Amino acid sequence: VVWVVEDAHHGGVNTVVALTNDHVVSGGRDGRVRVWLPEGCGMRMTASQKEHRGEVTHLALAPSEARVLSCSGDGSCILWLLPELERMYRLTAHTVFLGGSLLKSGEIVTVGSDGSLLVWDHLDGTLLADLPASNTPITTIAATPDDATIVTAGEDAVIKVWNWNKGRVTHEGQGHSGAVTKICISPSGDVLASVGKDGALLFWKIPSKKTAATNTS
Repeated sequence: VVWVVEDAHHGGVNTVVALTNDHVVSGGRDGRVRVWLPEGCGMRMTASQKEHRGEVTHLALAPSEARVLSCSGDGSCILWLLPELERMYRLTAHTVFLGGSLLKSGEIVTVGSDGSLLVWDHLDGTLLADLPASNTPITTIAATPDDATIVTAGEDAVIKVWNWNKGRVTHEGQGHSGAVTKICISPSGDVLASVGKDGALLFWKIPSKKTAATNTS
């Protein structure tokens, strides 16, 4: 153990992301988003905001590390500027936001209770596209480093791989016996890890662009 922050959030900490400049962003059950910086033998809180009415359930860091997206149990989703944690805008839709990702291109993609994959403009948060992904809630989303492939999963226990240029599903994977709660893509962009309510940890090989193109045609 290097640092310990006692009572970082009232009621508990739900999610955390780390930046390469040593800053750490956390989201808690108290609805707060906070930024921390190592100082001496501990961590100093440099910013804190509470605009969510419910607990913060998910944080997504932009590849540039200049922005962070927070989702809350109250159904809201907010984009923040780092490191000062200044609110840029709030996303609004007829869904409870359960997960999101900030693409290298700047676009924001979110998933939620209505089973749709939503695409948002990075400048003002305007909804650009609403893509049906499932008849059940989608809880988690991840993107490859080059933005070419998006992967979604949720309560239907199906891993779906999207060709992002065409906006369509090219592959599906079934291995979990319960809802998928989290997915993560390796830095190389060719391996996916997934965990679910069935207690399983699965590793998947992400199809190459050539394979995806052949399958789509």
